[in-house]
Order: sequence, then C-alpha cells, then structure tokens
Amino acid sequence: MPSKNTSDSVSATDSVRLALAYVWPASLPQYMELGEDETWPLPLVIKSSIDIGRAKLRLRSTALTKVIKGVVSMTAAQVATFDVFYITTLKYGTRKFNWKHPRTGDVVAYYFAATPTYASETDVKNQYRIALELEILS
Repeated sequence: MPSKNTSDSVSATDSVRLALAYVWPASLPQYMELGEDETWPLPLVIKSSIDIGRAKLRLRSTALTKVIKGVVSMTAAQVATFDVFYITTLKYGTRKFNWKHPRTGDVVAYYFAATPTYASETDVKNQYRIALELEILS
C-alpha cells in the first residue's frame, strides 16, 4: 500500500527526478569561463505606488529563473562529443542535465536557455569556444 506521508513521497520523487537527469560528459571540459555571472532576465520585484506612504513591494514570482552565461574551450574532438550530447542525448537542449556550477562548485541541474554558439580560436588550430546560456533549475 502506498505511503500516506507526503514528505516520503516528495523525497522519493526528488530522487527519481535527480536520477533521470543526464550528466555533463566527463570527456568534456569540467569548467566554464563565466561571461556574466548569474542573471535574472526579468525584474524580480514589482513596485506599486500607493496614494500615501511608502511604495508596496512584492516578488514577481516564487519560481525565479536564474540564467548563467559562459564559454567553454574545446578541441574539435570535444566539439563532436558535445554535439552528440546536445543534439542526441539532450534532444537539442530540451532535457535537463547535471553539471558543476562554475562559481560555487555545487552540482546543479540545468536546461539550455539558448542554442549554443560556436567560434573557432583564431590563434589555435582545431580549438573552439562554445558560448553557453544555461538556466539553473531550483
């Protein structure tokens, strides 16, 4: 018979959700150079003026979206591995994956917030810079 304790079912659900997330491949660089640290695309606080007194402040949402932007340097072979991971494994970035946060070092779940962009290094042969925009799942 299923447990009626909701805290048990929530932790079981979280365990399944974490287990279903894909993992950033070990053969790819395990760090990202931060371009801009965590940003919030929408203003987090809504300010409403009132007739008398101080303005009223409230959060826009309790489910805040955090986006992190950065660049990963890769060899041509690593770009091929990344392409398979992004296109095939993550279905063009629609599936979540786990990877270390570049600032905190904690493993967090991400989605791709935008399609990665590729640029070749001008001074190094077969070296590429992949620009990533990732949404951090809370």
